[in-house]
Amino acid sequence: MSIRVGAMGPGITNLTFALLSKELLGLNVKIMRVYSGAAPIFLAMRSGEVDGQVVGLNSLKGAQKQLWDNHLVRPIVQFARSTRLPELSYVPTGRELVNDPKDLALLEFAEQPFFMALPFVAPPGMPADGVKALQDALRR
Repeated sequence: MSIRVGAMGPGITNLTFALLSKELLGLNVKIMRVYSGAAPIFLAMRSGEVDGQVVGLNSLKGAQKQLWDNHLVRPIVQFARSTRLPELSYVPTGRELVNDPKDLALLEFAEQPFFMALPFVAPPGMPADGVKALQDALRR
């Protein structure tokens, strides 16, 4: 039995990681590439049209708080993580589930944008003491 996973079009993260789940992890998924965003996929999940989707944890906890808080969704794999999140210690990372070194290299490559997704930047010419003050503040 395959599970139906909702996804968007080419180049979109949820499609990329749904394909990686199928090809690298060997999950038996049928990818439904007909949706315009995560919200329509959540509606499709509620109606039984699809069984799941790949979605960011912060998006899930923010935009779908009721689903998360009431345990109406169940994480099955963590991507873009070198270690398990403490709150999801029972959920394996994608890296744990691949066996072939080439597959691991491909997965790590696909995950790279998430390790520097939101850099904190300052304007050019900022004095060194100002840069240090920002860096120190971010370490707290």
